[in-house]
Amino acid sequence: MSDSEPRTRVRCTCQRFCRGSKSVSLATWYNHADYRPGGQKAHYTYRPRTLFDEIDDDDESSSSESSSSDSESSSSSSSRSSLSSSGSSSSYSRKSPPHKKRRMEQESDGGMEQGGPMQMDIDPAQQNALYAILPQLAKSTPLPRGARDLGDGFVLLRRRDELPHLILGERARAMREYLVPDGDPEAEVCVKRWARLRLPNGQIARSAWKEKMKSPRNVRMARNVKFVQNNRAEIAEVEFYFRTRDGRTLALAGLYPRPDRELWELSFQTAWSCEKPDRFIVFPVQDIRAVVAMIPHKRNGQDYFFLVEKPGLDIISLTGDIEEDDEDA
Repeated sequence: MSDSEPRTRVRCTCQRFCRGSKSVSLATWYNHADYRPGGQKAHYTYRPRTLFDEIDDDDESSSSESSSSDSESSSSSSSRSSLSSSGSSSSYSRKSPPHKKRRMEQESDGGMEQGGPMQMDIDPAQQNALYAILPQLAKSTPLPRGARDLGDGFVLLRRRDELPHLILGERARAMREYLVPDGDPEAEVCVKRWARLRLPNGQIARSAWKEKMKSPRNVRMARNVKFVQNNRAEIAEVEFYFRTRDGRTLALAGLYPRPDRELWELSFQTAWSCEKPDRFIVFPVQDIRAVVAMIPHKRNGQDYFFLVEKPGLDIISLTGDIEEDDEDA
C-alpha cells in the first residue's frame, strides 16, 4: 500500500485499550486480539493513556505487551505494600528520541569518544598541564609595538621617553645610592623611563609617571606591586621602570612601611595596614611577584592603606592568560 492511499480502519472491541469500541488501524486490531472477548487477556480493564504512551496507535502494542506482565503481578497482590512495589515496577516506558538515545549511549560509554562531553573538558586541561610542564610548546604571541622582552615572562611595554629624562630630588638620590653608592652624591641622573611592565602571571604593572597624568576616573591604579627583598615580601608604588647601560632593568618605587604590628598579629598575619610610602628605593623588576591594590581607609583619624591581592594568580599563570594590553592605559 502506497503512502498516498488511506490506511484501513476497523472497529476494535477490546476493553484494555479501546473500551469496547474504537476505530484503529488493521495492524493494531491484530495486536489487540488477546484483549478482545474470548482472548486470554480479555479480562484486563481499561488503561487510560498517559503522557508516557506512544502517540501512534501502531506502536501501542509494544507498550501493551510490556505492561501486561506487570499488570498481572499487581492484580494478584492484596496488600498495600505489594501494590506499591508492583506499581513502581510497572511504570510505563517510552522510547527516547534518536538524538537523546545517541547522547545516552555516548554517556554510557564514558563520553570518551572523539567529541564526547567529557572529552571536551579533558582536552583543555591536558593542554594547560602540558604547557605548564613544557612552556616552549605554547603558542607565542607577538609583542606589542615597541615592547622589549626581558626573558622569564617579563616584558617592558610602552610608553617610553624618546630622550633621557633628568631625575631630581629624593628619586635621584635613591637611584644614585643603588647604582653608584660610592660615586658623586650630586651627579646628575638621566634615564629613559618606561611606563608599564608585563609580569609572568599575565598582569600589567603600571607606573605613577603616566597614571598621575590622568583624571582619577580614568586611572586603573595598577602601580602598586608586591615584590621580594631579602626573602621578605614588600609593597611599593612604582614611579617608573628604566634600563641601565649594562642591560639591567630596574624599578624606582615608593616603599610602603611594614604593616601595623598589632593589627598584623591580631589578624593572624593577614591584614596588611600601613601608612603611605615614606621613601624611594630601586630594585630589579624580576623581584616583582604581582600587582596589588592598596585601599585607603581611616584609623584613629589618620590615612592608612590596606593590602588586597588578587586570588588565583598561580593558577592563572599556568593557563597563560594575559591581561588585555591598552597602550593608552
